[in-house]
Amino acid sequence: MDEILLEQVTQAYYDLLKSIKWDDKVFMAGIREGLNKFLSNAIIRTKGGGGKYFQGDYYTEAAIKKLKNNDTTTEINYEHIIPKKKHIQEP
Repeated sequence: MDEILLEQVTQAYYDLLKSIKWDDKVFMAGIREGLNKFLSNAIIRTKGGGGKYFQGDYYTEAAIKKLKNNDTTTEINYEHIIPKKKHIQEP
């Protein structure tokens, strides 16, 4: 990943974390999923390239055919190569 992009995403995430009302249970219930997806979405959206399905590392032949036809609406599973729960959500 581009070092400048990494610095920008890191700063944006830090700014977000500083603004969170950690002791507000309602706020935390509402923002939890956004926190879990922030890093992935920030990198995918700023790198460009058609979204998460076009930035994978491993593809089945069926997935490649669908992507070539711009069919990302059905039967494509995006799996994180590094477990998101262990390395992003739990920490």
